[in-house]
Amino acid sequence: PSCYEFAEDGVGGKNARLLYEDTTFIVVDKPPMLPTQPDASNYMECCPGCVNDLMGPFTTIGGDP
Repeated sequence: PSCYEFAEDGVGGKNARLLYEDTTFIVVDKPPMLPTQPDASNYMECCPGCVNDLMGPFTTIGGDP
């Protein structure tokens, strides 16, 4: 996320981008121009990578990473 701005936790913070979460889905409001799919050149700077870095780590229903 070096070229995308994310606020710190709190008012307007990283959890403000979390729109919905349950045991199956996480819905986030991604910044404009942030790629939605990882590629060789942006493997960590994509929506799934940023969500995992900023809001994770996530586990399965069984508690496995």
